Parts: sequence; structure tokens; C-alpha cells
Amino acid sequence: GYRAEDHALTTVVPAPSSIFILNSSATPGDQAHVVSVGLTNLQPLRGVEFNLRFDTDVMTVDSVKSTGRVPFAPFYETINDSGTLSVLLVDFAGNLIPVASDTMAHIYTSIKANAPSSTMTLMMEMVEAAGEDGNPVEMTAGSGTLLIP
Repeated sequence: GYRAEDHALTTVVPAPSSIFILNSSATPGDQAHVVSVGLTNLQPLRGVEFNLRFDTDVMTVDSVKSTGRVPFAPFYETINDSGTLSVLLVDFAGNLIPVASDTMAHIYTSIKANAPSSTMTLMMEMVEAAGEDGNPVEMTAGSGTLLIP
């Protein structure tokens, strides 16, 4: 018989879905500074929930609005005293977040007039997502930075 050449079989495993904060910069005293939240999901999602921790000496959170492919308004709670923002994106009418990779929410912030020059970490924590069937979906979280020159 004939001997076949060795062949390597490459297996491609898709990266897990991810939610992340896009880096931004602002100056002391800025109002309505937008911190963007990105989402890459490989399957439709029923909802996404996350916490964001920030330095209260630098900024406060004013509001959160969904954008792009997320047609429904987020539920959110800001505890500015402790520097925590909790966000839940879910539509009670049953609309899903479609598969894509782009910005899904804007967090509107106010930068304090006496904010020191620094690079503040915006820490993404406690991320959870549910797939179309309601079961948990693996998500990786990516923190971002806010530069105050």
C-alpha cells in the first residue's frame, strides 16, 4: 500500500462572548461624558447583567442608555457613594440581543471639577448573561480606563 502524508487537523474553538468598557478620556468638569460598553456575543442573548466600579473622587454616574442593536431601555441602579453601578439589560416583551460585536450601552457620567490627573480603572464585575433559552452563557469581562489628563 501507499503511505499517506501526515496531516494536522486544526480545531477552532470560538472565543466566549465578552462585555467590555471602551477606554476614553475626559477633562475635569466634563458633563455628560460617555463611557461606552461593548458587547460581542456569538449567540442571541435574552439579557445581560453587570456591575461597574469607579472612583467617586473622579466621577459620578448620571444615567445609562442602551444603543445600537439593544432596542430596550436598561434597568440600572447607581450607588455613587460606594462607586458602584449595576445594570440589567433585558426586555420583558421577549426581544433578544442579536449576534454581533459593537457598542450596546452608553453610561453618561459627570467628571468632578477637582478630579486629579490620573488613569482611573473602570472595573467590570459580576457579569452574567442568558441565552435565547434562558440558560447561562459564558461571558468574559473587560475593564477599561478613563484618562484624566
